[in-house]
Amino acid sequence: TAEVTLTFDALFSGQLLTTETLSRMLPVGPLPGLREPPTAIDGGMGLFSNAASPYGRNYGHGGGGPGYDLTAGFYPDTPIGRLAVAVFVNTSGNERAADLEYALVGQLLGASPS
Repeated sequence: TAEVTLTFDALFSGQLLTTETLSRMLPVGPLPGLREPPTAIDGGMGLFSNAASPYGRNYGHGGGGPGYDLTAGFYPDTPIGRLAVAVFVNTSGNERAADLEYALVGQLLGASPS
């Protein structure tokens, strides 16, 4: 998780790609079928954003399969500065990594999702 958060931070701070190249990856609009509350997923080239996030602008990517679930998120405009979070769980039957990410971000920001 440490390497993933460092990579996300480097990506969004301009250390890996030019601003122009990164802008091509950013979400450009809603993905069909992925706008069910409490999410409103917009997609780009490998990066997604939940427009319904109670924690503001965000970008990330996740995945899973039998026996694992993971997510990595980046929140550039939080009150404590930019925030990169990664959650990996070794189960596909209990809490989802994305739910744990939101709980962690809420705890770090001293807030709870609305």
